[in-house]
Amino acid sequence: MSSAFADTHNMVAILTKSEASEGFDQITDFLNGSYIQYALIVNPHIYVSCIKQFWNTVTVKQSNDVTRLQALVDKKRVVVTETVRRDVLHLDDAEGVDCLPNEEIFAGLARIGYKKPSTKLTFYKAFFSSQWKFLIHTILQSMSTKRTSWNEFSSAMASAVICLSTSRKFNFSKYILDSLVRNVDSNSKFYMYPRFIHLIIQNQLGVETPLFKGMLVAAEIEEQNVAEEQIQGNDNDAAQGADADVSGDDVHDQFIPSPSLPTPPPPPQDIPSTSQEALDACAALTRRVEHLEHDIVAQDLEITKLKTRVKKLERANKVKTLNLRRLKKVGTSQRVDTLDDIIIEDVSNQGRMIDELDRDEGVALMGEKEEEMTAEEVKVIAGDTQVEEMQAEIQDEIYQIDMDHS
Repeated sequence: MSSAFADTHNMVAILTKSEASEGFDQITDFLNGSYIQYALIVNPHIYVSCIKQFWNTVTVKQSNDVTRLQALVDKKRVVVTETVRRDVLHLDDAEGVDCLPNEEIFAGLARIGYKKPSTKLTFYKAFFSSQWKFLIHTILQSMSTKRTSWNEFSSAMASAVICLSTSRKFNFSKYILDSLVRNVDSNSKFYMYPRFIHLIIQNQLGVETPLFKGMLVAAEIEEQNVAEEQIQGNDNDAAQGADADVSGDDVHDQFIPSPSLPTPPPPPQDIPSTSQEALDACAALTRRVEHLEHDIVAQDLEITKLKTRVKKLERANKVKTLNLRRLKKVGTSQRVDTLDDIIIEDVSNQGRMIDELDRDEGVALMGEKEEEMTAEEVKVIAGDTQVEEMQAEIQDEIYQIDMDHS
């Protein structure tokens, strides 16, 4: 089961006086003068990411009888102990009461006007006067672990109310730490005490601003409107409970204890405050952040799908490139074979042409030789004729000489 923020838990108390708080000024002054005043009104900006990181990584450690919570926020260690909690919330309650004995609880509640005697350790706000209802409701919403059932409370909160009424100190630091430890492994785990957890984170890590402005949980609302809304809600609740279960309550006649310490002046008017409207805004912003986180996951998934598709296309492109190269090689080899055939055919044709030329040349040579032989024969014949003529002349001369000598 995933954790979640509670709409009404660890709320900021409105301790400023206004027309809406008329009739509860005595309780307001009482709480402003108490040692829990800072824890009631401190209102840091709470960032979803910081609180989620704390509760998603928190573990319980035990050493030398000291219990501590250890978590990681922005990869930095955050440690929560009773002492750390006490220092951050300005609670001087180290010597305070952990829980009163049952008999003292019953006696103490009866002394402040609880009108339903019982032996059970579950008590009901409706059986108190309006003034005490206002006080108890403020403690429950700001300091306790409760998220619902605001009309009832446990013996621990009863001890806290009784201690406040008798000017004693209740050990809220130990109560809060024990509640955090139980919440770590609880089946109904939720983001408990976000105001107080963020104060510790801010104190140890110096977290002042969020990574994203949209991660802000609490929106700033005008203090006057917030105070009127919370006071009116408490007043209506108190009046309803008083009419249903208690008759004849006289608000102004009830005894209200005064704190042992002097009453300080009211807190500055610029202290930021929230009420149900602020918590509704918190819940809306929390849902918006969760939706944004879901959208981011969806976008990451879509990006992964697109990357896978791109890789497939790249592989297909490589295969096509290889096929084209193979086709080019096959085409080149075919062209080479065709060229070889053409060259061979040209060579054979040239051979035939050469043979024909040789035959033609042989015929021409034979014709020339025959002509030369004919010319030589003519010359020989002409020479023979000349020799015969010369021989005839020589014979004639020899005959003439012979005639002369005779």
